[in-house]
Amino acid sequence: MLALARFRRQAPQQPDAAGQTLAAALLYQFKRDVLALVAKLNQGVMHQDCDALKRQTMFVQAQLFHSLYHDPAIPEATKTILMHYHLKSVRATLGDRRGARARTA
Repeated sequence: MLALARFRRQAPQQPDAAGQTLAAALLYQFKRDVLALVAKLNQGVMHQDCDALKRQTMFVQAQLFHSLYHDPAIPEATKTILMHYHLKSVRATLGDRRGARARTA
């Protein structure tokens, strides 16, 4: 998969300003890959609500994250960046679900 090759090549080396830009680029590419995969899964499918798309997005993101995390060729710094992003995404999704339950109650 193209995502694996990109993440292997573009591992951040230093936490300086250039490293911050590269980390942002890695996250952008990760998000773009997840959204591209979800779009391919749903090609020609109409969804009435966004919850199904959100669940699919989180599933694809989790699977891609796990494959990258367990790849020995991916540098630890890249894995850490991706792990923090995935953690934030999961927390936000859980917060959305809890808020939705509170709004409907």
